[in-house]
Amino acid sequence: MRIERDQLNGSDVTMRSVCLEFFPAQHTEEVVLECSVSEELWTELRDLVREATPPQLEGSSPFDVAQLAGQPYHATLKEHPQPARKYILHDVQCGDFKIGVWCKLSSASLPSFYGAMLKVSSFSHTLEIGGARIKLPRQRFFSSARPFEGSLEALANILLEKYKPFISKSWRSILNNSNVVLGGFFSRYTWAPRQRTVELPKPSSMLYLQNGAVKLREEAARSMKVETGPYRLDESGFESALRSRSKKQVELFVRELTEMLGARVRDSRRLAQYCESLLGARETSLDQVVEFLTGEGQSTGILDANPRGVPFV
Repeated sequence: MRIERDQLNGSDVTMRSVCLEFFPAQHTEEVVLECSVSEELWTELRDLVREATPPQLEGSSPFDVAQLAGQPYHATLKEHPQPARKYILHDVQCGDFKIGVWCKLSSASLPSFYGAMLKVSSFSHTLEIGGARIKLPRQRFFSSARPFEGSLEALANILLEKYKPFISKSWRSILNNSNVVLGGFFSRYTWAPRQRTVELPKPSSMLYLQNGAVKLREEAARSMKVETGPYRLDESGFESALRSRSKKQVELFVRELTEMLGARVRDSRRLAQYCESLLGARETSLDQVVEFLTGEGQSTGILDANPRGVPFV
């Protein structure tokens, strides 16, 4: 990604050049960007769109207009109006790429019409797509002579209209790799399903912010070579703590790791139960512990983000 941005003009955001290249050093015909859509991701995307594109402000009612007629507009305001943010894009380029889509969504997540059609045509309440291919060619939007000026909602509508014909051309692949028609019994969805390169998608909270740098949680775990207490905070230290078969030693290791990750323990009893479960697990790794401490451990209230530490995203 390459972005050239001008200085802000009030609340406006001006970008002279935006270029997105997904696979600049490879042949895009041989590379497929795998996309796995879950109920959780679909909900988060809808929330993001709603927050990024707020509805237009409602105007005054006819009664208010009649009441304020004949008065200067600025005199009727109780406070200064908030300036509207406008995006100005001069040159936007998006490279070509191919998407392989896997998803499993309930009919309740779809618009009512499509949800009803899905139930009738697939005899199922769940939409399942297994590797449908959507190919999007290189596109160039706007120019210095005819830049875009408007809100994110208007920009999204323009991009959608531009890509809609290419998405529509992929309907055969979607039907052939889904359960939309008769549950997919007569398509390759059942008899020759596509295989994913990545079997287990990354969790939504896989990014970790440490000292102003965004890292993968697994990388954060591997990079910890600090020696505090009886064990080093790395994979070998974690294995040594497990071999001790001591819940106290495992809890000491996890507490030091928690402090290193910039969090603090809120519920000691539940943390002790988690450490005891590590001793009874058949297979576990330091990456899984870091994933728990930076994800589920905080969402369930076992841990708190440290005020001096680093938040997780």
